[in-house]
Formats: sequence, C-alpha cells, structure tokens
Amino acid sequence: MAEAPGGADPVRTYYGRPVLKEPEWTWEVPWYLFTGGLAGASSGLALVARLAGR
Repeated sequence: MAEAPGGADPVRTYYGRPVLKEPEWTWEVPWYLFTGGLAGASSGLALVARLAGR
C-alpha cells in the first residue's frame, strides 16, 4: 500500500498503482498555456484602455 502524505495511515489504491499518473506533457504545453494567458490578459488591458479613452 502507498503511504499517505505525512506518513499517517496507508492509502488503499486499486492494484497497488499510484493514485495519479505522471504528466506526459512536453515543454510545448506549458508554453502554449502561458502564451494563451498573455493573449487573454493583453486583450483585457486593451479593453480597459479603450473604455478609459486612451
């Protein structure tokens, strides 16, 4: 059985497998999410600037 965080009681899992799998992302996925966030933030700033008359 797997150990719980803090080492208190063991965690029961099916077939002794880990509860969560390791991510299979390559470096492109976090970069894609980051640039998408930048695009969304810049469009929000453009809207605020337009509403402020600048």
